[in-house]
Amino acid sequence: MGTGDGKRSLRRRITALMVGASLLGVLGAAVPSQAAKVQGQIIAGPANASYPAYLTPRVVITKGSTVKFTNLDPLQRHDAIFTGLGFGSSLLSFPKSDVISEVAFLKKGTYRFKCSLHILMTGQLIIK
Repeated sequence: MGTGDGKRSLRRRITALMVGASLLGVLGAAVPSQAAKVQGQIIAGPANASYPAYLTPRVVITKGSTVKFTNLDPLQRHDAIFTGLGFGSSLLSFPKSDVISEVAFLKKGTYRFKCSLHILMTGQLIIK
């Protein structure tokens, strides 16, 4: 692969990220009734040219709140599964979202989440 191919791939990912960010504003505004309950956002996206990542790898919420997972990666499906807890989001394609309501029942603390398809995609939810 030449440097031109890498630059085109990077440009595609940056363009997709910009489109995804625009869609996030639309998606967030489209569901006002959920906005009152949902405090945190876990967002997956094409963070770099070589491997997908969570654009929000550290999410902080207050106890009793829920989290919304959104996939802004137009090239791959992602999810957010909470390690050792047996729950998480659905495996989603672009530009879908899923509310993870089970986190509302967790105690204060730090909880790790990961994508079930991409082992390097990890993050943490902090409940205060």
